[in-house]
Amino acid sequence: MSGGGVRRLGILVVHNDPVPEAEIWRAAPPGVEIVTGRFALQRAPGEEYLGESVEEFLSAGVRRTLADLRDAGADALALCFVSVSVFGGTPFDTGFAEAVKAATGVPAFTAGEAVRQRLSALNPSDPLLIAPPWFTDRTVAGTAAYLGLPPDIRTHRYDLGPAWDTGTRQDLFDRGAKGHIPHTALRDQILAAATPTTDAILIPGSGFRTLDAAAEVERKLGVPVVSANSAVLGRGLELVG
Repeated sequence: MSGGGVRRLGILVVHNDPVPEAEIWRAAPPGVEIVTGRFALQRAPGEEYLGESVEEFLSAGVRRTLADLRDAGADALALCFVSVSVFGGTPFDTGFAEAVKAATGVPAFTAGEAVRQRLSALNPSDPLLIAPPWFTDRTVAGTAAYLGLPPDIRTHRYDLGPAWDTGTRQDLFDRGAKGHIPHTALRDQILAAATPTTDAILIPGSGFRTLDAAAEVERKLGVPVVSANSAVLGRGLELVG
């Protein structure tokens, strides 16, 4: 565990995702450090990820990485991968937290759980869901269901433009789309999709860089923006004290 007055949040991140640590590090308050571990996503090119059990997810390599994060002084552990919660539901969230705590002695949670908790606290009446461009239709629908939102919730999937049109949307992240989302373009698309009654903006997806756009949208619209990474930091701060 950490010492010397510093508290540490350990985050478990997909092997090729640089976004969670970049955003959470920037937003973390003084006295809180972020330690990062990685895992390889079991998804072949072209395959649509549809979740896995806690047992399948916690391979020997993942367990070793979680132990490394504990040994690095993490006071809490977060899984920054919303899709596994979307398809595994709250049983995955609960099972993951229990298994990690049993194996490492460190409290753990998922990004999905953190978003659900934040959404429950806000209880918006007309939220706007902003989906990452690599979320398939099935993932978008599953996200709404997992978060307890109506199937007809107002939704906008970030538009990368015609150069990124593909029949395998789920491959966009691996093809580098994560590095081609300027915060100004994301801000403008959110503002264009919002309505006068929008009272919260939800941006799931740990690999969706949203920090700067969210700050500008909140100032412009005066409504909260809940992203996966901001929710992870908020929940992590609660657990690390």
